[in-house]
Amino acid sequence: MNLVNGVVQIRKTIVFVNGGYVYKKPKTESSIRDVKLPRFVVEALREQRKRTWKGEGDNFVFVNKEGRHLHRHTLNRTVITPALKKIKTATHISVRDTRASYITNALDRNERMSFIQKQVGHTTTRMIVDHYYRHVPAPDDGDRLEGAWNSTTPKGCRFSSVLKKGIKMVEAAGVESESRLLAKKQIHQALTVFQALGTG
Repeated sequence: MNLVNGVVQIRKTIVFVNGGYVYKKPKTESSIRDVKLPRFVVEALREQRKRTWKGEGDNFVFVNKEGRHLHRHTLNRTVITPALKKIKTATHISVRDTRASYITNALDRNERMSFIQKQVGHTTTRMIVDHYYRHVPAPDDGDRLEGAWNSTTPKGCRFSSVLKKGIKMVEAAGVESESRLLAKKQIHQALTVFQALGTG
């Protein structure tokens, strides 16, 4: 873990086998990754490290009372479940569910899906789309697309003038290639549609 640069470098995992802990290679190649940490997480980890690490052994941030590795169920049993009982809510939630919370919150804040995929170690974005991405209607749905258009189109500029400029740019490019002819044809078709709709 590099707290100076705010990155966790995942290169191996620790598992409990036959009464002891051993290091193993992560399950997939995509699991071997660098995870970018928000600044507030870096500060929290620094504070936690001051309280737990004694300057010797494996440089772990979270350890048990003896200063050794945490068992995978320890946080749930001693921290998560008691806290959930105290606030009288569902107690079946585990620390593992914070992974799903991270993904859904990142999506909600419009982080790029490829970035989220890399952060959590998925091989493709399909897992995110199939299991985490749910459309929740919002008042500003569609506004970002309109904003993108407005950011690249001068105020008051009509579609037809934009398309005609596109045709001129294609024509000015020189020799008529197959792709250039196709581009001109597509622009002309779009121009015809906008004029038919009365938006040109």
